[in-house]
Amino acid sequence: MGGEPGIGSPRCGASISAMWLILVVMWVAWGTVSANQVHAQSQEKVHIRINVGGPTVDGWVSDKVYARGGNVFKFPGGHDLSGVQDSPPESVYHTVRHSDHSFLFPNLPNGHFLVRFHFSEGAIRSDDRHMEFELEGETAIKDFSPKQAAGGEKKKAVVREVEVEVTDGNGLRIDCRRGTGDDVYESALEVVQLSTPIEDLTRSERIQAFTGRRTKVAWMQTPHHTDWYGVMGQGSVMVLDTADGEGERLLFENSGGASKPMITPDGEQVIFTDQLAHRVYAIPFEGGAPVEITEGFGAEVWRDPETNLDWVYARTSFLHTKATLFRVRLDNPSIRENVIASVVDIGAKGAPWLQLSQDGRRATEAFPWPKCGVIAFPNGKWQVHQNGCWPSMSPDNSYRFFIFKGDHKEATMFDADGKNPRSVRLNQMLVNHNQKVYHPRWSNHPRYLTVTAPFQLEESEVYLGKFAEDFNSVSGWVQVSDNEQYDFFGDAWIEPESAQMTKGMPPVLAVSPQGALQKQGLEWPISTRDMVVLWGDAVANNLIERPDGTFFTCLGEMTGRARFTRHLGVDLGGGGFDIAADRKEWERRFRQSDSFSLELGLELTAESKYGRLIAFGPTERTKVIVDVDDGRTLTIRTLGKKEVGPYELGRLEIDRPVHLAMEFTDDKLRWWWNGDLAGEQKFIPSKNFPSSRDIRFGDGKLQAHVERIAAYARRMDSSELEKHAQIYKEQVKERKPVPAVKVEAKLVEQTVTPSPKAIAPYRRCMVENLYEIQKVESGDLDNQRIVVTQWAILDGRVLKKLPKLGETYSLTLQPFATRPELAGERRVSDLTVFDLPVWHDIAVPGRWEN
Repeated sequence: MGGEPGIGSPRCGASISAMWLILVVMWVAWGTVSANQVHAQSQEKVHIRINVGGPTVDGWVSDKVYARGGNVFKFPGGHDLSGVQDSPPESVYHTVRHSDHSFLFPNLPNGHFLVRFHFSEGAIRSDDRHMEFELEGETAIKDFSPKQAAGGEKKKAVVREVEVEVTDGNGLRIDCRRGTGDDVYESALEVVQLSTPIEDLTRSERIQAFTGRRTKVAWMQTPHHTDWYGVMGQGSVMVLDTADGEGERLLFENSGGASKPMITPDGEQVIFTDQLAHRVYAIPFEGGAPVEITEGFGAEVWRDPETNLDWVYARTSFLHTKATLFRVRLDNPSIRENVIASVVDIGAKGAPWLQLSQDGRRATEAFPWPKCGVIAFPNGKWQVHQNGCWPSMSPDNSYRFFIFKGDHKEATMFDADGKNPRSVRLNQMLVNHNQKVYHPRWSNHPRYLTVTAPFQLEESEVYLGKFAEDFNSVSGWVQVSDNEQYDFFGDAWIEPESAQMTKGMPPVLAVSPQGALQKQGLEWPISTRDMVVLWGDAVANNLIERPDGTFFTCLGEMTGRARFTRHLGVDLGGGGFDIAADRKEWERRFRQSDSFSLELGLELTAESKYGRLIAFGPTERTKVIVDVDDGRTLTIRTLGKKEVGPYELGRLEIDRPVHLAMEFTDDKLRWWWNGDLAGEQKFIPSKNFPSSRDIRFGDGKLQAHVERIAAYARRMDSSELEKHAQIYKEQVKERKPVPAVKVEAKLVEQTVTPSPKAIAPYRRCMVENLYEIQKVESGDLDNQRIVVTQWAILDGRVLKKLPKLGETYSLTLQPFATRPELAGERRVSDLTVFDLPVWHDIAVPGRWEN
């Protein structure tokens, strides 16, 4: 009897050896890691296709001859079959046989058979369907939920496959039981006779059957579970070639920590980095002595389609995000070119994520982490698309890319230019679908990727997955490594077809400088002339051009309990937000100017007796500060020996965004409210104002949102301010509110909060908790049990007053799917359920532990 198989398993025609012809059927592990297998057979002797509960349809026969017991039930139409290869007609999924029942095939001969179970959950309330299936008296599938298998989607067809051996001469018996759930059913069955059993296939044979051609994989191995780029002196390079019959083998053991192995486009060499030596090496895939290529940290290896020359891309350092990106010729490393000439913030410390399209005109990266997106070459400009990590670019010229989400279970897949974003689950090979995976990376083939799974556990291995044709899901997985060590960061090479995958060369992407702010033709800011600070939102590029044509990035850092808002601004509730400008550029521009201007979008979300909005200036005692006094009054004053003010700037209204602008000259302050001049006042700040290049928003007391922040070493003219205010007004107008739901709920299952060290380099983390609804106070909520994401770590510290198991709490919630700012945040879960609706607790998080 085989182990538990998986969902959406396609069949791939492949010529594995002279013995195996005609049909190869992939077997995907859903229930157990050991079940990542693939079938092969020399000839198809029996193939029975059954329309369970329905009539004969296009070769899928009625189940009346085979079924014993149970009842027929009908589901509505409209089932999604995209994840199932060689699927039956859609109408087959309209009918099922439910309640306990059996199928008898008395005339089947002894031998090995593959049984394919087809499911599609057509009911809305189906959380309690957990079923099991016995083949020849042995449990083959246990505690199975079609809804869970489909990732919680309704009417999403999935398949589970099991091999069984018939030996008693009485044919095959399949028993279908409701198990621990409230019902059992299936939409269709297939019984396929096999000549080669699962256990007779080597792992290399399974991998080659999975891809249909010769496949090579390289990865890093360490005896420790620490993430691969944090392991110094413990890294080795492992490889597997499906054609050499050796299985996985040690390619290179390195005392300096061999990191990020990458296979060259011809499959003949492996590029890796020695972390301690800070050198990049190439080593033949078949084995041999490594050859030094360059200093730095290897990020990518790419073949120029015009010259067929291979280039190794590297960063001068993997310890700094401002490390220069360059490339060297693999055949002649003395030939070196800067890829991005100016020193800019890219990647993350220890994780060069660069990955190129086939034509080399696009690449994924971070700018820096956690802001991920696409670089357009040759101009080197980038477009941020989402917060996250491990971005990856398709190796063809489709410019499709994905960005790994903070929950480490899913990635957001984008088509070219960031269009059509959708979630793709990447942990389907695991028994517990709340477990995390890591290191997703596209292979040299657009349909295949590698991941590490499960992350940082003893059974951590490298897996190879195959994207469905529409790239909306992963249709199957096969395990690559199998050992007692920790295996990280795989790179797969699949023997190319004779022709190039794609030869088209689309025009260069027109990269907009401000990311998510560029909507509906609303360009903000109008000009970056003499600009010293720019922070649009969490995924904006925030690039300012220098006079020499290079760029610098303004980085914002949240402190305390500040979080991003649903619209990607900053929620200052419980914390603050600091923006640091480029020091040299700040000083250069203010040597030539006697004016300073600042603008921002501001929204007060709740009243507080006092709260600080802005503080800037050369020292703590000589700052200019903008406060909210008496709940809603916005005031400005200076600190120091000669205090100036406070002066009232205006009155704020709760949940009414405003565009605020201020201009400081030698002795005067003017301010604008929604583009209209609201007042001017004699105002003499400190002599060196504004010599500080740091601007701080919030003090932990103010309940407000800020976004669209810009500062200039000049005056802003009235038409510019009017236009900026109008753009902000129009964008705010387009925002659709998401009603919150208020409930009383009991915490019935809790995720253990990790330590801040365990989530590094992340500094913020949410946990998933399971609640039972006791009372819905306002809003609409139909489910009795829900998963709620709640903040547990902010600014690198664990929050105190975390919820306690068994206690009842009043919660204000919004659907997690309506909070795009959370996609890139770290999210952990110990829950045993994953198919319940997920909501987010939008309350201001509690304070830290002592």
